[in-house]
Amino acid sequence: MNSQEHNAATKSSDALSDADFVAAYLEEHPEFFRQHPQVLEKLRLPHNSGAAISLVEKQLAVLRERNTELRSRLNSLLETSKANDRIFKKSRALVLDLIKANNVDRIFRVLSESLLQDFGIEFYSLILLDYDRPASDVRSVTPASLGEILPTISTSRQPLCGIFRPAEMELLFGERAGDVGSAVAIPLATKTFYGILALGSSDPHHYHGDMDTLFLQFITDVVNVVLPPKLAV
Repeated sequence: MNSQEHNAATKSSDALSDADFVAAYLEEHPEFFRQHPQVLEKLRLPHNSGAAISLVEKQLAVLRERNTELRSRLNSLLETSKANDRIFKKSRALVLDLIKANNVDRIFRVLSESLLQDFGIEFYSLILLDYDRPASDVRSVTPASLGEILPTISTSRQPLCGIFRPAEMELLFGERAGDVGSAVAIPLATKTFYGILALGSSDPHHYHGDMDTLFLQFITDVVNVVLPPKLAV
């Protein structure tokens, strides 16, 4: 490298160091431009259009973008809050109706009407072990059949979500199984396992392994309190 090239490289390095120093100084002293407005007025930043804009204009543009983003986030939070409020009101009504139900048939009817109509669940089924009075939305299954087709649900005590095998779908939804794309199966149990609450959708992506099942588990907890005593009558 000759002396001219060396001097040019040194100047470039010095300029870079100076720029870093200035940037660091401004970050540590954000009040600098307020104290020296004449400097701010002379600054110009390149714009996408090729024209130059002042730093104030650039800052305003950035603030507008951030404001738009914050508004979008706020709207999303408000929509989520409204949705949660609607779910809470429906859940409250369902819980009160379950508590007031004076017989097992009334419990079955309350569950079916609330989940299908109020919550808009597409497919609903209540599966009970060795139940001798199955109805339209209440199905009976033997422990042997359950152990052969869906053995994990009686032991895991955790909801199973996603796409089930044809035999599993048939166990859960009977003759409607072919129309169900995805489902969630929630075990019903007190001291012992006694059944399954199954919800389904024609959309294969609606119920999935990462979904939040807190609401479903809450409803199941209530069912576990009110249903077993009525089944024993």
